[in-house]
Amino acid sequence: MVSASVSTLKQPATAARYGPLAPIRAFYEYRVLIFRLARREIAARYQGSALGAMWLVIAPLLQLLIYTFVFSIVFKAKWDLPVEGRLVFAVVFFSGLIVYNIFAECVNRGPRLILENPNYVKRLVFPLEIMPWVAAVSALFNFCIGLALLAVIYLIQFGIPPASALAVPLLIIPFVMMTIGLTYWLAATGVYLRDLAQIVVLITMLLMFVTPIFYSTDQVPESFRIFIEINPISSVLGQIRGCLFEAKWPDPVWFIAAFAFGWGVLYAGYAWFTKTRKGFADVV
Repeated sequence: MVSASVSTLKQPATAARYGPLAPIRAFYEYRVLIFRLARREIAARYQGSALGAMWLVIAPLLQLLIYTFVFSIVFKAKWDLPVEGRLVFAVVFFSGLIVYNIFAECVNRGPRLILENPNYVKRLVFPLEIMPWVAAVSALFNFCIGLALLAVIYLIQFGIPPASALAVPLLIIPFVMMTIGLTYWLAATGVYLRDLAQIVVLITMLLMFVTPIFYSTDQVPESFRIFIEINPISSVLGQIRGCLFEAKWPDPVWFIAAFAFGWGVLYAGYAWFTKTRKGFADVV
């Protein structure tokens, strides 16, 4: 079915491909193909396994249990938040982990997106610019599974969330735009720099510990706090946790700045991808 769809694709006009709305237009024009490819990826990931799609729930639960045991019981980490209960650490930690996993999954796949799909490069009519969107949709599907688990745990521990929790999906938008922009850049650069995939895995692993997922920013010594504050993921997690656990609505100034930053990264990554894609077929 995917092959049939590809054969009927038409490339957009030059202005559409390079304008400031080009990344969003690419998603809109090829949305059916994007969701179809993402669905195929998700199905292939668990094909042949005994538990199948159950791993979508089992994997994040195991991750939650392991990290909660290590950081809550062994290291006795706590959150400086106005909430109490036995599952507080697990809920607050998990709210940050599922957001960070969107970033990690897309960015780690970025350098290999084009290299793992050489047949698409050879197809003159295939829109390679949708590949980062496919990775993002797949990651967002996993995020939705994690969000559903978070909602269950939240209800058990705290009851009905505050009205400000409705703003969480809105806060994810600039974060996802930034992530897709980085994925565009990594997908294009990874074609020419094969070591990039290994470098990115190391960076995302280190970045996980420089992001306040297991701890609050207030627990970091002031002399090192600058490294947390310049991390754009940290501010997103802070806004999300404020909505969920402090009944705070997002700062509108922050959101406007985050949206502008996310859009800038998205367009810069797309522009780099578009500029370098002409040479993909020569090196893949």
